Amino acid sequence: MVANDPKAQKLLEGAYKLSTPEDNVTYYQSFAPEYDDVFAKGMGYVYPKAVADTYLETCREGDVPIADIGCGTGASALRAAQGVGPD
Repeated sequence: MVANDPKAQKLLEGAYKLSTPEDNVTYYQSFAPEYDDVFAKGMGYVYPKAVADTYLETCREGDVPIADIGCGTGASALRAAQGVGPD
């Protein structure tokens, strides 16, 4: 992951300054709507695509539905859904 976007870098640096759970909630809620477009793309974050691509390479017909359970924006599920279709 290589930082190449100044706004994304600033968000990352801000994350390292957090000290309480409340700080974390407030901070991440403040930029959640633009996380994928500004932070993930700006930092060259490829994990969601890598996870989805691995699933698509190994899944078999009928390996649905797909559940994206965990933290995050759902980027892995969106990428996997693009590969298997809307059904």
